[in-house]
Amino acid sequence: MADIVLSIQPNTPNPMPGDVGDSFDVLFTNTGLSEVDIAGFEFAVFTTDTDISFTEADASAIVYPYIFAGDSFTVDYLGGVTSIASPATLPPLPGQEILAIDTTNDATNVAVGAGDTTDLGTVLFNVAPTVSSQSFTVSFDTTLAPVSAGGYLYNNFSDANGDAIAPDSFVSADFDIGTAPEPSPLILLPIGLACLWIFGRRRRVATPRAHRPTDPRASAG
Repeated sequence: MADIVLSIQPNTPNPMPGDVGDSFDVLFTNTGLSEVDIAGFEFAVFTTDTDISFTEADASAIVYPYIFAGDSFTVDYLGGVTSIASPATLPPLPGQEILAIDTTNDATNVAVGAGDTTDLGTVLFNVAPTVSSQSFTVSFDTTLAPVSAGGYLYNNFSDANGDAIAPDSFVSADFDIGTAPEPSPLILLPIGLACLWIFGRRRRVATPRAHRPTDPRASAG
C-alpha cells in the first residue's frame, strides 16, 4: 500500500530583505511498498508571515524531475504556470497562500514507484524590503473538504479514472530571513595578508631615502 508524503524543500533557505524570486519546491514521496498512479494533482501551501508574498507556482521543478514532465497540461497550454491567480476560495496573488494544479495532457497515469520522490513544481516568493531578521514557516493547507467523503480541500490527487488519492502526511519547512552565513576566517585571512602587503609596500615607496652627509675633506685642496 502506498504512503504519500508531501514536503517542502527550500531552494532559498536564507532569503534576504527585498529578495525577489526566491523559491522552494513541493515534493511528492511514495514511502509505501507499491507504486501509486497519478494523473492529476492539486496542492496549496501558506505562510502566516505577511512580509512573504507568493507570486507563482510553475513546472520548472528544481529539485527532482517534474511529475508530468513531457506530458503536462499546463506546460502545453499555460506556459508551465500551475498556480491559479484568483481561485474562488483563496485570496488573489500575490499573497500568503498559493494553489497549484496540473494534470497529464493525455489523461493517462504516471506511476510513482515505491520509495520514489517526484516534484510537483516550484513556488516563487518575494520578501518585503523592510523586514527584519526573523523566521517564517511554509506549511500545507490541511483544511478538510466539506463533503461526506472527507479528504483535504486543496491537497489531493487523482488517477486517470478520477479516483481520489489523499496524502498521508505533510512536512513543512522553516526559512530564516537575514541570516546569511558569515564568511569563513580561512577566506578572510588571504585578503587581510594581501592588504598588509600592499600597505607595507606603499610605505616603503613613499619614504624618501636618507642622504649621506658630505665629507668636508672631499672639497678640501
